[in-house]
Amino acid sequence: MGDIEGFYMKSPDSCLWVAVLEDKVVGIVAAVVQQKPGGVVELQRMSVGRSWQRRGVGMVLGRKVVEFAVTHRYSSVVLGTTAYKPAAHLLYQRLGFPV
Repeated sequence: MGDIEGFYMKSPDSCLWVAVLEDKVVGIVAAVVQQKPGGVVELQRMSVGRSWQRRGVGMVLGRKVVEFAVTHRYSSVVLGTTAYKPAAHLLYQRLGFPV
């Protein structure tokens, strides 16, 4: 994606969060509204640097997406993942998603 700012930051229907610790980008996550009105928010682009995994960064980022959905009164949050990421599945379950 060539224009991340244009896609995620210039629309009220999407947002991108960047986790910075010790002056380093350690993770990102995005939220995009897929259906309106009432809306379904899709959690996208969840990524946490390998050395920062299992330290709560993913949980904080995931909660930001859920908070975005609640604040804007969207009906639900969904995500897609692959079968070969068991650590990600555990994180998503802890965030309340059925996996």
